[in-house]
Amino acid sequence: MMQFFDKAGLIDESNKEIIAFGLNRLFDMIISWFFAILCADLMGDFFVGILFEINYMLLRSFTGGYHARNKKNCLILTYLSTFICIVLIFFVPVNILAMNIMVPLFDVIIFYYAPIQSNNKPLNLIEKKIYHRNSVFLAIVGTTLYFFFIWLGLNLYSETIFISMMMIIIGMLIGLWTV
Repeated sequence: MMQFFDKAGLIDESNKEIIAFGLNRLFDMIISWFFAILCADLMGDFFVGILFEINYMLLRSFTGGYHARNKKNCLILTYLSTFICIVLIFFVPVNILAMNIMVPLFDVIIFYYAPIQSNNKPLNLIEKKIYHRNSVFLAIVGTTLYFFFIWLGLNLYSETIFISMMMIIIGMLIGLWTV
């Protein structure tokens, strides 16, 4: 891709590192999506992987939370936690009443604490406001989707939203304690 961009005249010394970083992030994101969808498909429903990744990635990108010290540890934690979450979704039944109580509680935690900053990338005041607003909005969308799936009787999908939100809250709380 870098060679293609270079031949197209899109790369110079001022943006070479930024483009390489962006392409690496895109590649990592595609692999994460593929991994989640593959795991969910092997367990019986590929849409669980799609739904998990959509909710987790979008919300996590604005809420912040724990960040691993290096890329290797980040990738290990990402794949391990994704695998564990997908296994939990398929094989560990969660009480609907408990989820109905906890999902709005997750929203409250997001409302009061998001975004959690990383030591590596502190946020300025404007970024904090934007990330907070987006976090709250996405949490409300996720909660609405959660209750919509409950209403339709699609408990596997409601549990997917619940587990993805739970992982975000765990990451936020660990991020709060490690800053």
